[in-house]
Amino acid sequence: MNELNGVEDAEMTDAQEKLFADLLLNTESAAVTDSDGYVWRTVYLQNAQGMRSKQQFGGLLKTLQNAGRYRPLDTDFGEIRMLS
Repeated sequence: MNELNGVEDAEMTDAQEKLFADLLLNTESAAVTDSDGYVWRTVYLQNAQGMRSKQQFGGLLKTLQNAGRYRPLDTDFGEIRMLS
């Protein structure tokens, strides 16, 4: 069981899994390990949005952020935590 910011890893919904897969396909950098040992990759968000509306995309990113699997960098880029 992994825990980040007090949030335990939980099962992702189908929509979250599909978004996570799209984010993985659009990573822009090599993996970076943070001080807690978590591995992160930078992703270009506009390429990962696909056919999702801005509202749906933003909502799904927020759920991934709340689960500790995504963190925003700016309006165009974010980082996803690689699953172990």
